[in-house]
Amino acid sequence: MPWSLLARSEASHLNGLETFPSWSIANLAGDFAKIDHRKLNILSLSFIGLRILYNAIYAKQPTRLHGAIRNFV
Repeated sequence: MPWSLLARSEASHLNGLETFPSWSIANLAGDFAKIDHRKLNILSLSFIGLRILYNAIYAKQPTRLHGAIRNFV
């Protein structure tokens, strides 16, 4: 496994750790606001699925140009 892939994988993991507190607070706020549990679960699972997809894309982008494009999208 190339070192650059490991470095990007670690960076995507750290990015996920940065978003976790916001996601947790949003879930708690939705629960306290009495949002329908089914809807809240769908939103939470959607977020988790999109984070997995984001991490896979993040790790597989080999050049700086790809990284720059990712930052603007």
